Amino acid sequence: MSEQVSATGAAPEPPRISVIMNCYNSARFLRAAIDSVFAQTYADWEIVFWDNQSTDDSAAIFKSYVDPRCRYFLAPVHTALGQARNLAVAQARGEWCAFLDCDDLWLAEKLSRQVAIIDADGSSLGLVYGHMRILLDEGEKDSPWRQSMQKFVERARFPRMPEGDIFNELLKSDFIPMPSAMFLRSAFIAVNGIDPSFRSAEDFDLFVKIARTHRVRAVQDVICLYRVHDGNLTPLLSDVGFQEELTVVSRYLPQPAARKALRYHHTYQAVRMIKSHKRFLGLCYLLRHGDVRVVFSEFIKRRLMTARVGAGS
Repeated sequence: MSEQVSATGAAPEPPRISVIMNCYNSARFLRAAIDSVFAQTYADWEIVFWDNQSTDDSAAIFKSYVDPRCRYFLAPVHTALGQARNLAVAQARGEWCAFLDCDDLWLAEKLSRQVAIIDADGSSLGLVYGHMRILLDEGEKDSPWRQSMQKFVERARFPRMPEGDIFNELLKSDFIPMPSAMFLRSAFIAVNGIDPSFRSAEDFDLFVKIARTHRVRAVQDVICLYRVHDGNLTPLLSDVGFQEELTVVSRYLPQPAARKALRYHHTYQAVRMIKSHKRFLGLCYLLRHGDVRVVFSEFIKRRLMTARVGAGS
């Protein structure tokens, strides 16, 4: 493992925020992601760049940023993403950490708005997140995944993000966008970081663990962009993600909140099956594992919330 330090050979003073960038052959969008960090109106940060044995130009691109806040690490061996995230956080020196994947972007006031909440709210916070919009890669061929994300190009996915004690609500749905989240490093350590056995739900597991013991706040505006392109892992691991989400929730059984959350996850899986034209199988799955009442209650709740937001705009 190697680290790039300042020209004087001395490491800079510990920053308030460590930006964790995990990279594996990410040259295509990397410069735009790094530039979005340098464009932040809040400047007390470092970038911990964990190069997971890339073979493209990723290392050269990152090292072209000559700034003592940029710290480069070459992984001794290639690992799965969850373990790579743990290894990167282990090198962080900031009080707070934030993941930025190499294909996503932050809006310029992301960090400053989150820090303002932290400074105003006190020491009980463990996580601050916000809204996300979709950035569609130009020239991308059409796909069901792209079509499902199209509607979030102009608007955020949810009208309002939950705050405070969100543990029970978060168990039901992974609504925290990974590129928006900033978490207390000591909280990450206290919950033993990310479970490296997960391939898709590692962020869900982490956020649930932190939300169980800490309060959570949200910036009720869009603060980041998630790029949809042909290299996204999310659509490829959708079935894996569903099974891993069930594993995460099942860890909190027999709590009533966990039992209720399992019904929600099964219900959403049935809805996904119905939307993908597996209507009969989806309906059978819903009747066997899910809860029809959840479908109607969530539909009504979202319509009411959308109407309130529209009335207030």
